[in-house]
Amino acid sequence: MGLLGLVVVAAAGGSVYYYQFVVPHNASCGVSVHRLIFMTAIIQEMGGFNITNEVILTSGSAPTASGANPPSLVGLQYQNVTVTDHKTIIANLGDSVTIYVKSINANSTVQLSGATGHGFELDQYGILDTNIPWGNWHTMPTFTATAGGPFRYNCAQVCSAKHSDMVGTFSAGCSA
Repeated sequence: MGLLGLVVVAAAGGSVYYYQFVVPHNASCGVSVHRLIFMTAIIQEMGGFNITNEVILTSGSAPTASGANPPSLVGLQYQNVTVTDHKTIIANLGDSVTIYVKSINANSTVQLSGATGHGFELDQYGILDTNIPWGNWHTMPTFTATAGGPFRYNCAQVCSAKHSDMVGTFSAGCSA
């Protein structure tokens, strides 16, 4: 290998180093948005988690839910998003995500008698609430989608014999 070959190999190695360690990786997909995800939680035997609505805020900040009252979008500007998979939360990398969960009492003999509500856990983003009482809405902490997944979210309070099946998926990419 001649001197020119060594220069080419060194240049290639330097380019890889530069793009791998000096130029930051793109952690978003363009303009980031704030996604609000609304879901219900009932025992798995009756459907488990169900994403009922999703909106993208275009103006204003995310409201909070309070007890039996769902978060209000009055006065906010937003765009509705069509939900096709009622178990999968989809976002773009860089998006802010706020999840609202309503805990529903199944009033069924298969629901464990000691259960007082449902919970919500999304480990990848440090989201955990172990007790959302029956009939109440709860606002999960807002997070930024920085990793693609798919990641599993699950119920964080034992609620029935099929509690371990009460799961859904969070996934982020560049096409939501």
